[in-house]
Formats: sequence, structure tokens, C-alpha cells
Amino acid sequence: MKVDYADNCDFQSWIDLLELVKESFPGLDLKEYKNVLHQSILNQEALIAKNDKGKLVGELIFSRKNCELAFLATHPRYRKNGIATNLIQHMFDLFPKGTNLKVITYREGDVKGIAARKLYQSIGFIEGKFITVFNYPCQELNYII
Repeated sequence: MKVDYADNCDFQSWIDLLELVKESFPGLDLKEYKNVLHQSILNQEALIAKNDKGKLVGELIFSRKNCELAFLATHPRYRKNGIATNLIQHMFDLFPKGTNLKVITYREGDVKGIAARKLYQSIGFIEGKFITVFNYPCQELNYII
């Protein structure tokens, strides 16, 4: 598996993967998301993981300005293979030591967030404040590089 910055030629493959997992992201507005993705690609804030055959199997958007992991998805057929962890570790390498990164995810007890919370906590993210996003209860998790 190879992790690298996404570029414009990855755009459609990225959206195809998003279509497979979009139910996991309440409030997702595809038109707005595409605009954010374009900007993230331009800013080199979009990472992709491709398998040995060149298939896009994981994607991550982050914000340097906000010190935030903003989006993470793994192809359903390729889960539990370390793809998400590798993407996150690659993102960590792009920030200076001591940076406080955050990710917003589902609250504990929400069945939609079991896998995501388990992943983030296994990497070392710790629980932060409770928030509401798109009228849905969420929680911020934090990690200091």
C-alpha cells in the first residue's frame, strides 16, 4: 500500500469511494464536499492510500490551519488492514512535534461510531469536548504529536 497526496486525477476515484461510505457521514452535502476536496487537493491537504494494483482504498482530508483531521474513509472491502492507521500516521508526519490535532467523531455509545472511536483511541486520541454537528451529537478527540 502506498500513501501519497491526492491530485486531480484521483478526484473521481475519491468520489466513488465516498459514495460507498456516505451513510456514515450525516449532513454530507456532496456539492460542498466536492468543493472542499478540490481545495484540499490544491493545498496538499488530501491524502490517499492505493493498493498494489493502484486502486484507491483509503482517503483522508486534514487542515493545517485548524490542526484537524477532517475526513477519513476506507473502502469497505479493505478495512482492518491498517489503511486508516497508515493514513493518520502519514498525516502526523506533516505537523510539527507538539501540535494538538483534533478529530470530530460520534459520541461513545453511538453504534455508528464504534469502529471510528476504537481506531482513534488505539492510536492515542483522547476524549475532548462534546459538540453538535449538523444537528447530530458528536465529540472532539485530541492527539498531541
